[in-house]
Amino acid sequence: MAAFLLSLAETGQRRHVAGPVLDVPMTRADIADFLGRTLETVSRGFTAFRRRGWIREPAHRRVELLRRPALLDLVEGEAAGP
Repeated sequence: MAAFLLSLAETGQRRHVAGPVLDVPMTRADIADFLGRTLETVSRGFTAFRRRGWIREPAHRRVELLRRPALLDLVEGEAAGP
């Protein structure tokens, strides 16, 4: 899920829509389908990221990346594997 959010941020940068607040054009159910996860897993992921202070959800389908480096570290850790 961290990779998904970072991908949205990259897309925004390429479109010159810079800023920490992302428009998320999908519902959580759509995100789950796209990532091959369950809705519950995606919802728990958003909750965990919020509790850690990595993201904030200021409005419906909007996510603010508060700690992009933490999300990037998570992605890089997953790519490295055990």
